[in-house]
Amino acid sequence: MPTAHDESTPTTVAGYEITPQSAVYMVGCGEKDLLLPSQQARRVKTCFISYLVLKGQLFLTDELPSGPESFTVNAGDIHILGPDIPQSSWQASAPGTRLLWTHFSFFDDPLVRHLASADVSLNDMPYASSQAPSFWRIPRHLQLGHAANDYANLHAELLAYQRLYGQKDMGCHQLFGHFITRLHGRFQQHCLCREQTTSQQLQVSRARNFIHQNYHRDISLAEVANAISLSPSYLSRCFRQVTAQTFVDYLLHVRIQAAKGMLSGGGPMSIKEVAFHSGFSSSIYFCRVFRRFEGQTATQYASSTRSTATKK
Repeated sequence: MPTAHDESTPTTVAGYEITPQSAVYMVGCGEKDLLLPSQQARRVKTCFISYLVLKGQLFLTDELPSGPESFTVNAGDIHILGPDIPQSSWQASAPGTRLLWTHFSFFDDPLVRHLASADVSLNDMPYASSQAPSFWRIPRHLQLGHAANDYANLHAELLAYQRLYGQKDMGCHQLFGHFITRLHGRFQQHCLCREQTTSQQLQVSRARNFIHQNYHRDISLAEVANAISLSPSYLSRCFRQVTAQTFVDYLLHVRIQAAKGMLSGGGPMSIKEVAFHSGFSSSIYFCRVFRRFEGQTATQYASSTRSTATKK
């Protein structure tokens, strides 16, 4: 194992201590196209593993000490699993799903450590996974959006460097340290900088995170509120004040955005299948909501996006 670098001391952001990025090193990386909708085998990794989805969706379940949690990792999202935690897929991915993966580890202490005492509430900690005062070393799930292209380019550079010089070369570790640094910038921006957010904004951010991970299921305001230990009425007020939307409208917006990704993917999915995978109880209701949000039918949207892709 490489020896740790003697670099600057950890920085502190909103009550979290962040280890210098030189403390991380890459074990391996690659890319994968899921050509067949096969189930992924249950597995346990001894190091961290990240999945950056570029196309399609992954359906994963992390078997945490606190109980299993299922994640839908959409295109533009990155999901990271810690060591010694079993993971499996609860639903097959569509053909053509494309993802980038990386295995990595740390030299010494966790990359992110909460500085509060052990009795601090888990509800106040993003991505908390146990009752110990140290939590996830990096964010478990992040929505990268358009920034996913930047991460994909960095991953391609990392993969090319690994092919040329081998994964044990220190250059790989330095490149991957930059990769983690970029992730932390986004993590700090969205999750850790509490001084710049109100309590209501923080609660809505936590609710949004739960919605984006579970929109494909039949979730309700009460379930989301219970998951983040709030009352439904208070969460509803927070949504209106922070987003100027109702909880239901926000949930529908997330589902429609997911459906648009499936419709524009050019795959063999029918309208009924898209409705089901984006969390709608029926294709009729899905079509009605899609038209209200997008001003056109789902079929028209799919046809226009596919014809645009064909011209390119």
